[in-house]
Amino acid sequence: MNLAPLLFIVVVAAALFAVVRLMPRLIRLDAEEALLRNRASPGSEPRTVFFDRAYIIPVLDTYDRVNLSIKAIRISLKGREGVHCRDNIRADVGATFCIKIPRDAENVLTAAETIGCSDASDEKALSKLFAGRFTEAMKSALKGMDFEEAMVQKVLVRERVLEFIGPDLHGFHLE
Repeated sequence: MNLAPLLFIVVVAAALFAVVRLMPRLIRLDAEEALLRNRASPGSEPRTVFFDRAYIIPVLDTYDRVNLSIKAIRISLKGREGVHCRDNIRADVGATFCIKIPRDAENVLTAAETIGCSDASDEKALSKLFAGRFTEAMKSALKGMDFEEAMVQKVLVRERVLEFIGPDLHGFHLE
C-alpha cells in the first residue's frame, strides 16, 4: 500500500494550519478603547499600547482591551454618615466624580499594571477602589469649612476636595 499521497495530504494540511495560526490578524478599536499587546517573542517589547488598530499574531501574542470612556463614581454621605463641618453642623453631601484614563500609553500601562485591564474598565470595581479615597477627601475638605461657607463657595469646596485626592490615581484622571 502506498502511503505517499496520504503523507502528502497530512503535510499540506499541517502547513496550512501553521500558516493560518501564524497569520497576523487585524483588530480594530473603537474611539474609547486601547489595546495592550503582550508579545512572547524574545527581543520585542513586553507590552505595547495601541489606540486605533493592531496586528496580533495568535501564536505569539495575547492582548487585553481597556475601556477609556468616562466612569462615574457616586458618593453619598447622608444621615449618620453626613459630614460635620467646622461649626459642628452635619451636612448631607452627594457628589459624582468622573474619572477616565487619558488616551496616553503611559497612563494606560499604569492603570493596567496597578488595577488590571478588566477592573480598569469596570465601574463597580473602580467604585470599590476609589470610593473610600473620595469619601475621605469630601469629609476632610468640609471639616475645615463652616456650613454656610460650604454652601456658598462650592468652587472652593471642589478645589479642596481635589487637593485632598491628589494626583496619583493609578493612571486615571479626574474630569
